[in-house]
Amino acid sequence: MIYGNVGFLGIPLLSAAFPERGGLYIALFSIMDQLVLWTYGMYLTTPGEKKAAFSLKKFFNPALCAIVLAIVLILAGIGLPNVLETSLLTVGRA
Repeated sequence: MIYGNVGFLGIPLLSAAFPERGGLYIALFSIMDQLVLWTYGMYLTTPGEKKAAFSLKKFFNPALCAIVLAIVLILAGIGLPNVLETSLLTVGRA
């Protein structure tokens, strides 16, 4: 139940505290969040004797792929087109 609160509390807090590199910190945190969710979280939610083994195939999901892409774009200094960035910022501030 802790993972859903990251979007409501953690992301706005990091964005406000670190306006320049907040996006990078959010992406790095999200990688760890996804790692724990798809490994230990899966272990905790697997019924009794069928405990799930770690699998890289299960670890790769759309959220992790988007996070890795975001880190690459941030580190490479590649920005979004102005129209797309303005739209996403407007939705994000809502």
